[in-house]
Amino acid sequence: MHGDKKTQKVEMSNTNAGTSTTLVTAEEFAKRIKSGGFGSFLYNDNQSKNKLTIFVLYSCYTGYGDNSFGEQLSESLESSIVIAPEGAVWAGIHKGKTTISNYEAIPIGNGEYKKGSRCVWNVFYKGKKVLSFSHGAPQAWINRQGGTSGLIKIITQSDENK
Repeated sequence: MHGDKKTQKVEMSNTNAGTSTTLVTAEEFAKRIKSGGFGSFLYNDNQSKNKLTIFVLYSCYTGYGDNSFGEQLSESLESSIVIAPEGAVWAGIHKGKTTISNYEAIPIGNGEYKKGSRCVWNVFYKGKKVLSFSHGAPQAWINRQGGTSGLIKIITQSDENK
């Protein structure tokens, strides 16, 4: 899945059709999640139990700007927290393990890049940005908040205090 800060859509590969891709809006993406698309029913299971679902979008620029893809997705998926990057992110496999990098790539010529600062990740709830962080990958940040239950407590308490 590739994000695009200009269109507020994500590009999704259709694995059944080889290399074809489709641009989808946050609303279309939410419909796929609600219908059990992507082979996961976690969101629907959590909804039936009145539990929040946390979505981390490892897709470039999905948290960038006003009315970002992540913001829109958090509004379309009731009872969800969406964490999305303002900048570029890369996923890869190193020594059999999935790795995520969210450092800014600074061009230095000849198609080469150097690592810059980490990009900012935004946290959305009910269609609003409620938090931002830039120190580390989302899972490490969630763990520093006391895990998923700690993060949910922080978000819901801040929402109740508004």
